[in-house]
Amino acid sequence: MTPTGRSAEALGTPPLGELLGNLYEHVQSGVSCSRIIFKGEEPVDRLYLYTNSAFRSQTGRDNLVGRLVSEVHPDGEADHDLLVRLARVASTGESDVFEYLDRSTGQWFSVSAYSPVAGHVVKVVDNITERKRMESERENYRQVLERRVEGQVQDLRESEERFRGLFESLPVGVMIQAANGEIIDVNMAACNILHITMDEFAGMTGLDSAWKPVHEDGSPFPAEEHPAMVAIATGKPQQGVLMGVGEANDRTWISISSQPLYRPGHPIPYAALSSFLDVTSRVRDNQFIGILNSHYLDILASSTETAVIGTDLNGIVTLFNPGAQKMLGYSEDEVVGHAAPEEFLAPAQAGAIAIEPARKPGTPLGGLYPSRSAVPPEDNFQREMTYLRKDGSKVKATVCITAVRTSRGEVTGHFAVIQNIGGWESK
Repeated sequence: MTPTGRSAEALGTPPLGELLGNLYEHVQSGVSCSRIIFKGEEPVDRLYLYTNSAFRSQTGRDNLVGRLVSEVHPDGEADHDLLVRLARVASTGESDVFEYLDRSTGQWFSVSAYSPVAGHVVKVVDNITERKRMESERENYRQVLERRVEGQVQDLRESEERFRGLFESLPVGVMIQAANGEIIDVNMAACNILHITMDEFAGMTGLDSAWKPVHEDGSPFPAEEHPAMVAIATGKPQQGVLMGVGEANDRTWISISSQPLYRPGHPIPYAALSSFLDVTSRVRDNQFIGILNSHYLDILASSTETAVIGTDLNGIVTLFNPGAQKMLGYSEDEVVGHAAPEEFLAPAQAGAIAIEPARKPGTPLGGLYPSRSAVPPEDNFQREMTYLRKDGSKVKATVCITAVRTSRGEVTGHFAVIQNIGGWESK
């Protein structure tokens, strides 16, 4: 063993360096050969026996042969871990390949080390500083991308949670259907409106005949006319489509709006999102009102001895029942939408009534208007009046005029119910 601190001249340079020079002098990789100095079994230093020109260029140092590493790095900058690793190769004869950072220069090297002779190590090195820099930049960029993706995933997750919370809490039914009609998702409001559990929705389609869908008039609702299917087929939103589902004696009526859904970059919808409201009460009310209106019209049509005349706020006749037609001699087509009631009053009668109301600017003085303006809005106006028939004859009658009001008390027109009390007078 050679103790550390012994001069390079005293140690001498074996012929090994000359042999290596013939092999490695002109290769592009840096090559050095050194002998490991041990103190006991502990490696303490290395003696340079050979360096090629590429190695000297890499390290920026000349005249290394015959010098100890501790002499080249007098400030103790030599890497002890590198010494231990090279000593293991020199002692065992097992080759080693690794990457190494020269802390004194900040440069990275790839190292292949083998032992040609016991106690000696040949180190073949390539400067990989630029590659390591690029790898570091790629790694930094990868980490930035990972953090960005993690942030986007988190944002997406939070967005999905917000959407799911909104989806579930909406007071309207919401259903997502695929292009084949398969129900992809529904919210709890949809279950409540359609009286179906979440489990029962599994495997169902919006086209299933079990829904028994019908139009408002009770006719069947074909599958291809369902608003979701129309939205997917045309790419156009559907708004306020009325559909009845279920048996006739327990039918639920819903008003549906459907929106086509697209995947990014695809022009054809892949699904439709439908929202719907339960309008069963409104539809039943309308049906009941329709029945009442039908009965009401039947009553008016059968009242041939009583004249009923309705007007709008402009005084134009909107209703002229068969009794009015018989009493005054005009047809419905001649009067409705054209005439005003004052045309049916005898001239002297109209003039007398016109004097009764207060003379307010803009107050019409004819027909039903002077009569109703003479009394409070809450009261009915009743009196005897003389009407002029189409043929010029006169008829004496009692008239009751009533305001037609909305549920908020707004006047929308008037009704006059006229009863013949004196027969017909000649012209």
